Amino acid sequence: MSIRQRLLLLLLPALAALLGLWAWSAYRSVLRFADVAYDRALYDTARTLATQVKGQDGKIILDLSEDEREMLEVDSQDNVYFEVFAADGARLGGTAELPAPDRKAVPGDFGYLYDGTFGHESLRLVQYVPSSSEPFQFVVRIGETRRKRNRLATEATLAMVPVQIAFIGTSVLLVWLGIGWGLRPLEALRSAIARRDHADLEPLSLRGLPLELRAQADAINSLIARLRVVLDGERRFLADATHQLRTPLTVLRTQTELALRAQDVDSLKAGVRRMAGVCERLTRLANQLLNLSRAEAGLAGLGGTGCLDLVHVLEEVLARHEPAAHSKQQTLELHTDGAPLTLRGDRLMLEEMVANLVDNAVRYAPPRARIAVEAKAAGAAVRLAVRDDGPGLSELERRRVLDRFYRGAGVTEPGSGLGLAIVREIVRAHDGRFTLSPARADGGGLLAVIDLPALRERDAGALSGPTTASTTL
Repeated sequence: MSIRQRLLLLLLPALAALLGLWAWSAYRSVLRFADVAYDRALYDTARTLATQVKGQDGKIILDLSEDEREMLEVDSQDNVYFEVFAADGARLGGTAELPAPDRKAVPGDFGYLYDGTFGHESLRLVQYVPSSSEPFQFVVRIGETRRKRNRLATEATLAMVPVQIAFIGTSVLLVWLGIGWGLRPLEALRSAIARRDHADLEPLSLRGLPLELRAQADAINSLIARLRVVLDGERRFLADATHQLRTPLTVLRTQTELALRAQDVDSLKAGVRRMAGVCERLTRLANQLLNLSRAEAGLAGLGGTGCLDLVHVLEEVLARHEPAAHSKQQTLELHTDGAPLTLRGDRLMLEEMVANLVDNAVRYAPPRARIAVEAKAAGAAVRLAVRDDGPGLSELERRRVLDRFYRGAGVTEPGSGLGLAIVREIVRAHDGRFTLSPARADGGGLLAVIDLPALRERDAGALSGPTTASTTL
Protein backbone atom coordinates (compact mmCIF):
# COMPACT_ATOMS: atom_id res chain seq x y z
CA MET A 1 0.00 0.00 0.00
CA SER A 2 1.14 3.50 -0.75
CA ILE A 3 1.52 6.14 1.92
CA ARG A 4 -1.63 7.84 0.61
CA GLN A 5 -3.62 4.64 0.91
CA ARG A 6 -2.29 3.98 4.39
CA LEU A 7 -3.18 7.47 5.57
CA LEU A 8 -6.67 7.32 4.04
CA LEU A 9 -7.21 3.88 5.55
CA LEU A 10 -6.49 5.43 8.93
CA LEU A 11 -8.42 8.62 8.18
CA LEU A 12 -11.70 7.27 6.75
CA PRO A 13 -12.86 5.34 9.85
CA ALA A 14 -12.17 8.43 11.93
CA LEU A 15 -14.15 10.59 9.49
CA ALA A 16 -17.01 8.07 9.53
CA ALA A 17 -17.03 8.16 13.33
CA LEU A 18 -17.02 11.96 13.25
CA LEU A 19 -19.94 11.92 10.77
CA GLY A 20 -21.91 9.68 13.12
CA LEU A 21 -21.07 11.88 16.10
CA TRP A 22 -22.07 14.97 14.13
CA ALA A 23 -25.40 13.36 13.04
CA TRP A 24 -26.24 12.45 16.62
CA SER A 25 -25.34 15.91 17.97
CA ALA A 26 -27.23 17.60 15.10
CA TYR A 27 -30.31 15.46 15.82
CA ARG A 28 -30.16 16.34 19.52
CA SER A 29 -29.74 20.05 18.74
CA VAL A 30 -32.68 20.15 16.30
CA LEU A 31 -34.79 18.19 18.76
CA ARG A 32 -34.00 20.71 21.48
CA PHE A 33 -35.10 23.64 19.31
CA ALA A 34 -38.17 21.68 18.21
CA ASP A 35 -39.06 21.18 21.86
CA VAL A 36 -38.78 24.92 22.45
CA ALA A 37 -41.15 25.72 19.55
CA TYR A 38 -43.68 22.99 20.28
CA ASP A 39 -43.52 23.63 24.05
CA ARG A 40 -44.54 27.23 23.41
CA ALA A 41 -47.45 26.08 21.28
CA LEU A 42 -48.41 23.54 23.93
CA TYR A 43 -48.36 26.24 26.59
CA ASP A 44 -50.53 28.53 24.44
CA THR A 45 -53.02 25.69 24.06
CA ALA A 46 -53.07 25.23 27.84
CA ARG A 47 -53.76 28.94 28.36
CA THR A 48 -56.51 28.86 25.73
CA LEU A 49 -58.08 25.89 27.47
CA ALA A 50 -57.83 27.72 30.81
CA THR A 51 -60.05 30.50 29.41
CA GLN A 52 -62.84 27.92 29.12
CA VAL A 53 -62.85 27.36 32.90
CA LYS A 54 -65.64 29.53 34.36
CA GLY A 55 -67.63 29.96 37.50
CA GLN A 56 -71.36 29.15 37.41
CA ASP A 57 -73.74 29.13 40.38
CA GLY A 58 -70.78 29.12 42.73
CA LYS A 59 -69.16 26.19 40.99
CA ILE A 60 -66.21 25.84 38.62
CA ILE A 61 -67.04 24.29 35.28
CA LEU A 62 -65.20 23.57 32.03
CA ASP A 63 -67.26 25.19 29.27
CA LEU A 64 -65.91 23.28 26.25
CA SER A 65 -68.06 22.53 23.22
CA GLU A 66 -67.62 19.40 21.09
CA ASP A 67 -66.14 21.41 18.25
CA GLU A 68 -63.61 23.01 20.55
CA ARG A 69 -62.85 19.65 22.12
CA GLU A 70 -62.31 18.12 18.68
CA MET A 71 -60.03 20.95 17.62
CA LEU A 72 -58.01 20.42 20.78
CA GLU A 73 -57.56 16.69 20.41
CA VAL A 74 -57.20 16.32 16.64
CA ASP A 75 -53.54 16.25 15.44
CA SER A 76 -52.39 14.66 12.22
CA GLN A 77 -49.22 13.27 13.81
CA ASP A 78 -49.55 13.20 17.60
CA ASN A 79 -52.09 12.10 20.15
CA VAL A 80 -53.16 14.95 22.45
CA TYR A 81 -54.50 14.44 25.96
CA PHE A 82 -55.73 17.01 28.48
CA GLU A 83 -57.02 17.18 32.00
CA VAL A 84 -58.57 20.02 34.05
CA PHE A 85 -59.25 19.80 37.79
CA ALA A 86 -59.97 22.22 40.58
CA ALA A 87 -57.58 23.15 43.33
CA ASP A 88 -59.36 20.77 45.69
CA GLY A 89 -58.77 17.91 43.26
CA ALA A 90 -62.25 17.78 41.75
CA ARG A 91 -61.97 16.75 38.12
CA LEU A 92 -63.56 19.24 35.73
CA GLY A 93 -62.94 17.35 32.50
CA GLY A 94 -60.38 15.76 30.24
CA THR A 95 -59.48 12.67 28.30
CA ALA A 96 -56.92 11.04 30.58
CA GLU A 97 -55.33 11.19 33.99
CA LEU A 98 -51.96 12.62 33.12
CA PRO A 99 -48.83 12.33 35.30
CA ALA A 100 -47.98 15.31 37.48
CA PRO A 101 -44.64 17.09 37.35
CA ASP A 102 -41.97 16.34 39.87
CA ARG A 103 -42.58 17.94 43.26
CA LYS A 104 -39.21 19.66 43.09
CA ALA A 105 -39.97 21.13 39.66
CA VAL A 106 -39.88 24.91 39.31
CA PRO A 107 -42.17 26.61 36.76
CA GLY A 108 -40.49 28.39 33.86
CA ASP A 109 -41.65 31.02 31.40
CA PHE A 110 -44.14 28.54 29.98
CA GLY A 111 -45.36 26.90 33.18
CA TYR A 112 -44.31 23.44 34.22
CA LEU A 113 -42.81 21.65 31.22
CA TYR A 114 -41.82 18.03 31.76
CA ASP A 115 -41.67 14.56 30.22
CA GLY A 116 -43.89 11.68 31.19
CA THR A 117 -45.61 8.53 29.95
CA PHE A 118 -49.19 7.57 29.37
CA GLY A 119 -49.73 3.93 28.74
CA HIS A 120 -46.85 2.94 26.46
CA GLU A 121 -46.43 6.37 24.91
CA SER A 122 -43.85 8.99 25.77
CA LEU A 123 -45.41 12.43 26.29
CA ARG A 124 -44.33 16.01 26.49
CA LEU A 125 -46.54 17.77 29.05
CA VAL A 126 -47.28 21.24 30.32
CA GLN A 127 -49.10 22.16 33.52
CA TYR A 128 -50.73 25.60 33.70
CA VAL A 129 -51.83 27.16 37.01
CA PRO A 130 -53.56 30.56 36.91
CA SER A 131 -52.24 33.40 39.02
CA SER A 132 -53.44 33.74 42.58
CA SER A 133 -55.40 36.88 41.62
CA GLU A 134 -57.97 34.76 39.81
CA PRO A 135 -61.28 34.33 41.64
CA PHE A 136 -60.90 30.56 41.65
CA GLN A 137 -57.98 28.19 41.32
CA PHE A 138 -57.65 25.21 39.02
CA VAL A 139 -54.96 23.23 37.13
CA VAL A 140 -54.72 22.53 33.40
CA ARG A 141 -52.50 19.70 32.07
CA ILE A 142 -51.96 18.98 28.40
CA GLY A 143 -49.73 16.27 26.96
CA GLU A 144 -48.88 15.22 23.44
CA THR A 145 -46.78 12.44 22.00
CA ARG A 146 -43.32 13.27 20.58
CA ARG A 147 -43.83 12.02 17.05
CA LYS A 148 -43.78 15.33 15.20
CA ARG A 149 -40.86 16.54 17.31
CA ASN A 150 -38.81 13.45 16.50
CA ARG A 151 -39.87 13.55 12.88
CA LEU A 152 -38.85 17.19 12.55
CA ALA A 153 -35.45 16.47 14.10
CA THR A 154 -34.95 13.44 11.83
CA GLU A 155 -35.94 15.29 8.65
CA ALA A 156 -33.78 18.29 9.50
CA THR A 157 -30.79 16.04 10.26
CA LEU A 158 -31.24 14.02 7.08
CA ALA A 159 -31.47 17.24 5.09
CA MET A 160 -28.04 18.25 6.41
CA VAL A 161 -26.37 14.86 5.96
CA PRO A 162 -25.72 15.26 2.17
CA VAL A 163 -24.05 18.60 2.83
CA GLN A 164 -21.92 17.01 5.54
CA ILE A 165 -21.03 14.08 3.30
CA ALA A 166 -20.03 16.51 0.56
CA PHE A 167 -17.93 18.40 3.10
CA ILE A 168 -16.20 15.20 4.22
CA GLY A 169 -15.70 14.10 0.62
CA THR A 170 -14.12 17.44 -0.19
CA SER A 171 -11.94 17.10 2.90
CA VAL A 172 -10.79 13.64 1.79
CA LEU A 173 -9.99 15.00 -1.67
CA LEU A 174 -8.03 17.88 -0.19
CA VAL A 175 -6.21 15.47 2.11
CA TRP A 176 -5.40 13.27 -0.91
CA LEU A 177 -4.03 16.25 -2.82
CA GLY A 178 -2.27 17.57 0.27
CA ILE A 179 -0.56 14.24 0.85
CA GLY A 180 0.58 14.27 -2.76
CA TRP A 181 1.97 17.77 -2.32
CA GLY A 182 3.58 16.77 0.98
CA LEU A 183 5.22 13.72 -0.61
CA ARG A 184 6.82 15.73 -3.38
CA PRO A 185 10.08 16.17 -1.40
CA LEU A 186 10.18 12.38 -0.94
CA GLU A 187 9.74 11.86 -4.67
CA ALA A 188 12.43 14.46 -5.32
CA LEU A 189 14.75 12.62 -2.93
CA ARG A 190 14.00 9.32 -4.67
CA SER A 191 14.72 10.86 -8.06
CA ALA A 192 17.97 12.37 -6.79
CA ILE A 193 19.12 8.94 -5.61
CA ALA A 194 17.93 7.15 -8.77
CA ARG A 195 19.85 9.54 -11.05
CA ARG A 196 23.17 8.75 -9.40
CA ASP A 197 25.71 6.19 -10.52
CA HIS A 198 28.29 4.30 -8.50
CA ALA A 199 30.87 7.06 -8.95
CA ASP A 200 28.70 9.90 -7.63
CA LEU A 201 29.24 9.89 -3.87
CA GLU A 202 28.44 13.51 -3.13
CA PRO A 203 26.10 13.98 -0.13
CA LEU A 204 22.43 14.58 -0.81
CA SER A 205 21.22 18.15 -0.53
CA LEU A 206 19.08 18.83 2.55
CA ARG A 207 17.71 22.09 1.19
CA GLY A 208 13.93 22.23 1.19
CA LEU A 209 13.48 18.87 2.90
CA PRO A 210 10.96 18.61 5.75
CA LEU A 211 12.21 17.59 9.17
CA GLU A 212 11.01 14.00 8.78
CA LEU A 213 13.01 13.53 5.59
CA ARG A 214 16.11 15.29 6.89
CA ALA A 215 16.74 12.38 9.27
CA GLN A 216 16.47 9.91 6.37
CA ALA A 217 18.72 12.02 4.16
CA ASP A 218 21.25 12.34 6.98
CA ALA A 219 21.31 8.55 7.34
CA ILE A 220 21.82 8.15 3.58
CA ASN A 221 24.59 10.77 3.61
CA SER A 222 26.26 8.92 6.47
CA LEU A 223 26.13 5.72 4.43
CA ILE A 224 27.53 7.56 1.39
CA ALA A 225 30.39 8.90 3.51
CA ARG A 226 31.24 5.39 4.72
CA LEU A 227 31.08 4.08 1.16
CA ARG A 228 33.37 6.89 0.01
CA VAL A 229 35.92 5.90 2.64
CA VAL A 230 35.78 2.26 1.55
CA LEU A 231 35.98 3.04 -2.17
CA ASP A 232 38.79 5.57 -1.66
CA GLY A 233 40.66 2.91 0.29
CA GLU A 234 40.13 0.43 -2.53
CA ARG A 235 41.38 2.92 -5.10
CA ARG A 236 44.45 3.67 -3.00
CA PHE A 237 45.01 -0.04 -2.51
CA LEU A 238 44.90 -0.69 -6.26
CA ALA A 239 47.26 2.19 -6.94
CA ASP A 240 49.68 1.13 -4.20
CA ALA A 241 49.54 -2.52 -5.17
CA THR A 242 50.18 -1.69 -8.82
CA HIS A 243 53.12 0.54 -7.90
CA GLN A 244 54.71 -1.62 -5.22
CA LEU A 245 54.21 -5.06 -6.74
CA ARG A 246 55.61 -4.16 -10.16
CA THR A 247 59.27 -4.12 -9.01
CA PRO A 248 59.34 -7.40 -7.04
CA LEU A 249 57.37 -9.16 -9.76
CA THR A 250 59.89 -7.95 -12.32
CA VAL A 251 62.74 -9.15 -10.12
CA LEU A 252 60.99 -12.51 -9.65
CA ARG A 253 60.59 -12.89 -13.40
CA THR A 254 64.26 -12.07 -13.93
CA GLN A 255 65.37 -14.57 -11.28
CA THR A 256 63.13 -17.19 -12.87
CA GLU A 257 64.71 -16.63 -16.28
CA LEU A 258 68.21 -16.84 -14.76
CA ALA A 259 67.30 -20.07 -13.00
CA LEU A 260 66.06 -21.53 -16.28
CA ARG A 261 69.40 -20.72 -17.89
CA ALA A 262 71.44 -22.36 -15.11
CA GLN A 263 73.92 -24.96 -16.42
CA ASP A 264 74.48 -26.82 -13.14
CA VAL A 265 72.61 -27.76 -10.00
CA ASP A 266 74.45 -25.29 -7.75
CA SER A 267 73.53 -22.36 -9.98
CA LEU A 268 69.94 -23.58 -10.13
CA LYS A 269 69.74 -23.83 -6.31
CA ALA A 270 71.17 -20.35 -5.92
CA GLY A 271 68.60 -18.98 -8.36
CA VAL A 272 65.78 -20.75 -6.54
CA ARG A 273 67.00 -19.33 -3.20
CA ARG A 274 66.94 -15.85 -4.67
CA MET A 275 63.45 -16.51 -6.01
CA ALA A 276 62.32 -17.69 -2.56
CA GLY A 277 63.65 -14.50 -1.00
CA VAL A 278 61.79 -12.38 -3.53
CA CYS A 279 58.61 -14.41 -2.93
CA GLU A 280 58.96 -13.92 0.83
CA ARG A 281 59.27 -10.15 0.42
CA LEU A 282 56.43 -10.16 -2.09
CA THR A 283 54.18 -12.10 0.31
CA ARG A 284 54.95 -9.72 3.17
CA LEU A 285 54.28 -6.71 0.95
CA ALA A 286 50.95 -8.15 -0.24
CA ASN A 287 49.85 -8.91 3.33
CA GLN A 288 50.77 -5.43 4.49
CA LEU A 289 48.93 -3.86 1.57
CA LEU A 290 45.81 -5.86 2.45
CA ASN A 291 46.07 -4.91 6.12
CA LEU A 292 46.57 -1.26 5.24
CA SER A 293 43.57 -1.30 2.91
CA ARG A 294 41.38 -2.88 5.56
CA ALA A 295 42.51 -0.47 8.25
CA GLU A 296 42.09 2.60 6.03
CA ALA A 297 38.55 1.52 5.19
CA GLY A 298 37.70 1.48 8.90
CA LEU A 299 36.90 -2.23 8.86
CA ALA A 300 39.14 -2.94 11.80
CA GLY A 301 36.55 -1.56 14.18
CA LEU A 302 33.60 -3.41 12.62
CA GLY A 303 32.92 -7.12 11.98
CA GLY A 304 34.79 -9.48 14.32
CA THR A 305 35.04 -7.01 17.21
CA GLY A 306 34.69 -8.23 20.76
CA CYS A 307 35.98 -7.90 24.29
CA LEU A 308 39.62 -8.87 24.70
CA ASP A 309 42.50 -8.53 27.11
CA LEU A 310 45.38 -6.54 25.62
CA VAL A 311 47.88 -8.33 27.88
CA HIS A 312 47.07 -11.67 26.21
CA VAL A 313 47.57 -10.10 22.79
CA LEU A 314 50.96 -8.71 23.82
CA GLU A 315 52.12 -12.06 25.20
CA GLU A 316 51.26 -13.87 21.96
CA VAL A 317 52.91 -11.26 19.73
CA LEU A 318 56.11 -11.10 21.80
CA ALA A 319 56.32 -14.88 21.81
CA ARG A 320 56.26 -14.90 17.98
CA HIS A 321 59.03 -12.28 17.78
CA GLU A 322 61.30 -13.85 20.39
CA PRO A 323 63.31 -15.90 17.86
CA ALA A 324 64.13 -12.82 15.76
CA ALA A 325 65.13 -10.86 18.86
CA HIS A 326 67.18 -13.79 20.15
CA SER A 327 69.09 -13.97 16.86
CA LYS A 328 70.22 -10.36 17.48
CA GLN A 329 70.79 -10.99 21.23
CA GLN A 330 68.07 -8.48 22.02
CA THR A 331 65.88 -8.54 25.13
CA LEU A 332 62.10 -8.31 24.86
CA GLU A 333 60.34 -7.20 28.05
CA LEU A 334 56.66 -6.97 28.87
CA HIS A 335 55.59 -4.85 31.84
CA THR A 336 52.02 -4.63 33.16
CA ASP A 337 50.47 -3.71 36.49
CA GLY A 338 48.93 -7.18 36.92
CA ALA A 339 45.35 -6.22 36.07
CA PRO A 340 43.49 -7.19 32.88
CA LEU A 341 43.45 -4.41 30.28
CA THR A 342 40.10 -4.96 28.59
CA LEU A 343 39.00 -3.18 25.47
CA ARG A 344 36.75 -3.78 22.47
CA GLY A 345 38.31 -4.29 19.07
CA ASP A 346 39.31 -6.57 16.23
CA ARG A 347 41.79 -9.05 17.66
CA LEU A 348 43.56 -9.76 14.36
CA MET A 349 44.01 -6.08 13.63
CA LEU A 350 45.28 -5.32 17.14
CA GLU A 351 47.75 -8.20 16.86
CA GLU A 352 48.91 -6.74 13.52
CA MET A 353 49.29 -3.33 15.16
CA VAL A 354 51.47 -4.66 18.00
CA ALA A 355 53.41 -6.94 15.63
CA ASN A 356 54.36 -4.01 13.39
CA LEU A 357 55.61 -1.97 16.36
CA VAL A 358 57.64 -4.85 17.81
CA ASP A 359 58.93 -5.86 14.36
CA ASN A 360 60.17 -2.32 13.69
CA ALA A 361 61.87 -2.23 17.08
CA VAL A 362 63.59 -5.59 16.50
CA ARG A 363 64.65 -4.65 12.96
CA TYR A 364 66.11 -1.22 13.64
CA ALA A 365 67.43 -1.58 17.19
CA PRO A 366 71.10 -2.62 17.38
CA PRO A 367 72.20 -6.04 18.63
CA ARG A 368 71.97 -6.62 22.40
CA ALA A 369 69.43 -3.78 22.65
CA ARG A 370 66.62 -3.73 25.18
CA ILE A 371 63.05 -3.49 23.83
CA ALA A 372 60.43 -2.76 26.49
CA VAL A 373 56.69 -3.13 25.94
CA GLU A 374 54.57 -1.50 28.64
CA ALA A 375 50.78 -1.72 29.06
CA LYS A 376 48.71 -0.04 31.75
CA ALA A 377 45.43 1.73 32.42
CA ALA A 378 45.46 5.49 31.89
CA GLY A 379 42.14 6.92 33.02
CA ALA A 380 39.46 5.95 30.52
CA ALA A 381 42.08 4.54 28.13
CA VAL A 382 44.46 1.62 27.84
CA ARG A 383 48.03 2.81 27.13
CA LEU A 384 50.52 0.73 25.16
CA ALA A 385 54.14 1.90 24.91
CA VAL A 386 56.95 0.28 22.90
CA ARG A 387 60.45 1.58 23.72
CA ASP A 388 63.69 0.62 21.94
CA ASP A 389 67.37 1.59 22.05
CA GLY A 390 67.68 2.19 18.31
CA PRO A 391 69.11 5.24 16.59
CA GLY A 392 65.83 7.09 16.81
CA LEU A 393 64.28 9.52 14.35
CA SER A 394 64.42 13.25 13.87
CA GLU A 395 61.30 15.33 14.39
CA LEU A 396 60.79 15.61 10.64
CA GLU A 397 61.20 11.87 10.10
CA ARG A 398 58.83 11.09 13.00
CA ARG A 399 56.14 12.92 11.03
CA ARG A 400 56.98 11.45 7.64
CA VAL A 401 57.52 7.88 8.79
CA LEU A 402 53.74 7.51 9.23
CA ASP A 403 53.26 8.01 5.49
CA ARG A 404 53.00 4.97 3.27
CA PHE A 405 56.26 3.65 1.77
CA TYR A 406 58.49 6.18 3.55
CA ARG A 407 61.43 4.37 5.17
CA GLY A 408 63.69 7.13 6.39
CA ALA A 409 67.16 8.20 5.38
CA GLY A 410 69.99 5.69 5.56
CA VAL A 411 67.77 2.67 6.23
CA THR A 412 69.37 -0.56 5.06
CA GLU A 413 67.02 -3.11 6.58
CA PRO A 414 64.61 -4.67 4.03
CA GLY A 415 61.02 -3.53 4.30
CA SER A 416 58.11 -1.90 2.54
CA GLY A 417 57.60 1.26 4.60
CA LEU A 418 54.02 0.30 5.48
CA GLY A 419 54.35 -0.86 9.09
CA LEU A 420 53.75 2.42 10.92
CA ALA A 421 51.15 3.54 8.36
CA ILE A 422 49.21 0.35 9.16
CA VAL A 423 49.57 1.04 12.89
CA ARG A 424 48.21 4.57 12.45
CA GLU A 425 45.15 3.39 10.50
CA ILE A 426 44.37 0.57 12.94
CA VAL A 427 44.58 2.99 15.87
CA ARG A 428 42.34 5.45 14.02
CA ALA A 429 39.79 2.69 13.27
CA HIS A 430 39.66 1.90 17.01
CA ASP A 431 39.19 5.59 17.97
CA GLY A 432 42.64 5.72 19.55
CA ARG A 433 45.66 8.01 19.57
CA PHE A 434 49.18 7.25 18.27
CA THR A 435 52.31 9.33 18.98
CA LEU A 436 56.06 8.91 18.37
CA SER A 437 58.73 10.56 20.50
CA PRO A 438 62.38 10.03 21.50
CA ALA A 439 62.92 7.27 24.07
CA ARG A 440 65.87 9.02 25.79
CA ALA A 441 66.63 12.52 26.87
CA ASP A 442 69.49 12.77 24.34
CA GLY A 443 67.01 12.19 21.49
CA GLY A 444 68.01 8.58 20.86
CA GLY A 445 65.74 5.59 20.71
CA LEU A 446 62.09 5.62 19.76
CA LEU A 447 59.02 5.57 21.99
CA ALA A 448 55.71 4.65 20.37
CA VAL A 449 52.65 5.34 22.56
CA ILE A 450 49.10 4.21 21.72
CA ASP A 451 46.01 5.10 23.75
CA LEU A 452 42.88 3.01 23.08
CA PRO A 453 39.45 3.44 24.73
CA ALA A 454 39.13 1.08 27.69
CA LEU A 455 36.08 -1.10 28.17
CA ARG A 456 33.77 -0.11 31.01
CA GLU A 457 33.79 -2.43 34.04
CA ARG A 458 30.22 -3.72 33.60
CA ASP A 459 31.00 -4.61 29.95
CA ALA A 460 34.22 -6.32 30.89
CA GLY A 461 32.65 -8.56 33.53
CA ALA A 462 32.67 -11.49 31.12
CA LEU A 463 36.46 -11.38 30.87
CA SER A 464 38.28 -13.05 33.72
CA GLY A 465 41.43 -15.02 34.35
CA PRO A 466 45.00 -14.39 35.47
CA THR A 467 47.31 -12.00 33.66
CA THR A 468 51.06 -11.68 33.51
CA ALA A 469 52.36 -8.67 35.41
CA SER A 470 55.88 -8.72 34.03
CA THR A 471 57.42 -10.99 31.42
CA THR A 472 60.91 -11.04 29.99
CA LEU A 473 61.48 -12.98 26.81
